Amino acid sequence: LSIELIFREKGKRYRIKRTYRKDKETTGLILEEFDDSTGSFKNISEGKIVDTEEKIKKILGFSYETFIGASFVLQGAADFFTTKTPAEKAELLREMLGLDIYERAKEIAKTRKKEVLTTIELLENEIKAKEESLLKEEDIKIEKERLDNEISTHSSKIETLKAHIDELNKKREEILRLKERLESKNREREVALKRIVNLQKEKENLQKNLEEFTEIINEREEITKNFEILKEIRLKKEKESEKEKEFIRLKNEKTLKEKEIESKVESKTKEFDIHENRLKEIQDEITSSKEKIDKYEIFIGNIIKQREEALLQKDVINGKIEELKTKLDGILLKEERLKNTENSIRDFEKNLKDSINKYEKERQEILDKITKEVEDLDRIKNNIFEGEKRLNTLKYDRTELQSKVSRKEAIQKEIEEILKKISGFEKNLELETEKINLISESDTAKCPLCGSPLTEEHRHTLINEFEENTVKLKNQIGELREKKSTLEKTLKELEGFSQKLSQTDILIAKIEESLANLKERKVHLEDQLNEETLRLKEIEAELKKLKEDLALNSAKEEELLLLREEVKSKDKIQNDLTKRQEELGKIELQLQKIESSLIEASTNKKNEIEKLTKLQEEEALEREAILKLRKELEEKTFIENELNELRTLQGKIELLNFDEHFYNELKEKENALKIYEEKFTKLAVADARITELEKQIEKVGKDIENTNEEIKEIEQKIQEISENLKNFDYVEKTFENESLNLETAQKVLNELLIQRAKLEENLKELENMKIEIKEKTDTIERNKKRLEALTALEEILGRNGVQLSIISDYLPHLENEVNRFLQRLTDGRMYLKFLTVKADKNSEKPTLDIIIYDRGVERRYELFSGGEKFRIDFSLRLGIAKFLAQIRNATLETLVIDEGFGSQDAKGRTNILEEIN
Repeated sequence: LSIELIFREKGKRYRIKRTYRKDKETTGLILEEFDDSTGSFKNISEGKIVDTEEKIKKILGFSYETFIGASFVLQGAADFFTTKTPAEKAELLREMLGLDIYERAKEIAKTRKKEVLTTIELLENEIKAKEESLLKEEDIKIEKERLDNEISTHSSKIETLKAHIDELNKKREEILRLKERLESKNREREVALKRIVNLQKEKENLQKNLEEFTEIINEREEITKNFEILKEIRLKKEKESEKEKEFIRLKNEKTLKEKEIESKVESKTKEFDIHENRLKEIQDEITSSKEKIDKYEIFIGNIIKQREEALLQKDVINGKIEELKTKLDGILLKEERLKNTENSIRDFEKNLKDSINKYEKERQEILDKITKEVEDLDRIKNNIFEGEKRLNTLKYDRTELQSKVSRKEAIQKEIEEILKKISGFEKNLELETEKINLISESDTAKCPLCGSPLTEEHRHTLINEFEENTVKLKNQIGELREKKSTLEKTLKELEGFSQKLSQTDILIAKIEESLANLKERKVHLEDQLNEETLRLKEIEAELKKLKEDLALNSAKEEELLLLREEVKSKDKIQNDLTKRQEELGKIELQLQKIESSLIEASTNKKNEIEKLTKLQEEEALEREAILKLRKELEEKTFIENELNELRTLQGKIELLNFDEHFYNELKEKENALKIYEEKFTKLAVADARITELEKQIEKVGKDIENTNEEIKEIEQKIQEISENLKNFDYVEKTFENESLNLETAQKVLNELLIQRAKLEENLKELENMKIEIKEKTDTIERNKKRLEALTALEEILGRNGVQLSIISDYLPHLENEVNRFLQRLTDGRMYLKFLTVKADKNSEKPTLDIIIYDRGVERRYELFSGGEKFRIDFSLRLGIAKFLAQIRNATLETLVIDEGFGSQDAKGRTNILEEIN
């Protein structure tokens, strides 16, 4: 099922699509809005149907119930508005008037109020925390003052220490100057000492050279003789040196050639050995290959025999398997028949038991329901009895209250008369008092009232007369006021009776309504009990029949026993078949392995034969190579050229005629006499420098004496400076102590300054806290004022505030519209009044009640006939529709579906049709 509705609201077009699938019991809802830019509807539905329905309510401004209460008379629901509770009537009217905007505004005010309360609470907590911190301010100030005194003391101490350290620094500077002079003199002494050492070394070297020169001069004859022999040996050596070079060259070439010949012979021998070894390896491989081929031929023969045996076994097992399968198929057919029979019996039995359980359960439920309904019926009868008893009592009370309330207007008139009398007496009292004052204050001889002569006696007489009149008037006023007070108390009591009367009327209406509901419920329960008793008898009969069928079903068990016996051998045959199939699988697996092994053995044999052929070819080649190499080694043809070159080199060496032994002796003699060549040179130098060397030794000796004198003077100065430094020994230790004291004092001062800075920072923070507390206090005050405003706004926007005021303002207009229709439909016989009551503390919503009068007498709605009820309902619906059309400035549109007209007589129907038209 599907339905589509297109409507316009606040200048916009909307479309609603609803669907219902009966097979799946699912509903669908789509809300669309017309888009002018695209010329089509676009989907604006929410994720859930409930949320989409809420969106539709917001667009329309009222709910479904409000709609059917205003413009839609549904079949069987003409009394939709009338039968609502007073609170529900007020809620429907509130929605019709579009007062939800105030409710939403109230919720906003409520939310803002909570936010303001939270803000105030947070601010008050912050202020409390900060005020606790401010309690420490005095302690901080005292601590700061103490620190200021300590800082001043330490600052003075530091200044004294600095002055003393400055004096010590001056002395340290003097010490440094003395130490620099001392170091300078020490350096001078070191330089002088080093100079002496150097001069002494120089003197020693010079003396050593002098000794050497003297020794060389003493050996002059030996040195000269040996030097001449050396020159002769060198002349002989020079003559033999050319031959030596050629001899060495030829000898080296011969050695190289011999090595080359040796290398080639060795290489050829290795090649021969390699071929011999390879030939031996090939011969071993040929032997091994032939053995493998023989083994493969034996193995293949064995495999072929195994294959033939396995094929024979396979044929035997296949025959047995076919025989077992035939037996098993027969048993499976019987088993299937057994299973079908069992299932049929079991399903039939299960259905019977399920039906029995279902009827048993239904029977129990009906019994429980009957028991509960009997209890409810007894309770309803008791409630009806108690309600009627309570109603009679209330009606009696109402009669009493009506008689008391009827005195209210007479008492009010009497109070008004008393007030008029009191006003007249008070005017007379003022007049009499004024007369007394005029006569008492008059200084003339004439009466200020009548103009006649005024004597003292006459004056006293008049004053006494006026005073008597004043007393009488006061007494009369007092009596009237006492009477008025008594009447007002009585009136107040009567007003309480009037309120009690209204409450009693409401209570009577409620009890009557409750009694009508209870009676209707009683009839309904009695009908229901009769139906359930009949159903219980039907169930008992059905249960009896089902149990009989269950007993008949057990007779089929004998047929099942025979089938089960026949099927018992199935497992044995199945196991035999499985074993045979396993054996067949093993044989087939064995055959596969045999075939695989046969293929593998044949392949290996073939490969081995091919390998043997190649090895035999390689053996023939190796034998040929070995024969060739043996011939070359025996005949030495591969080194024939090298041997010829070696013989040529030997001939050249012999032709050179070089005596190597004689040449080596000359070299040894030359090396032995080379020392005299150096001594001969030194001898020449000694002859030239010996005189100069003696003069240098004498000069160095004088320099050493002068330097020693200089060192003595420097040491004397060093002694004097050291004595002066001893006088300043105390300075450094004192300086260290004072510096340590200054450092300690400075540290203490720095710590004190840090502590003071922290305290100053704390005081600054406390000052800031005071400012913050003031600001937060001001904010709290502002928020409290805002809270008062929001509380007032919440109350104003609530249902007992502006909403009730708007409803109260509109109700007379709505009442007039409804009464206009109702009086025309009833020929002026009926009219109604709307009564609104503010919500009390126990209720959140105000109420709207309808009081109906018939010929000026108030009657409950339930006491009217069906036709009269319809006229009241129809008038209400038409009046509401017209009222809403007027306030919305829209056309009056009401839909009536097959409702109510059958309850009207000819005149009533005519009146209704006239009103509709």
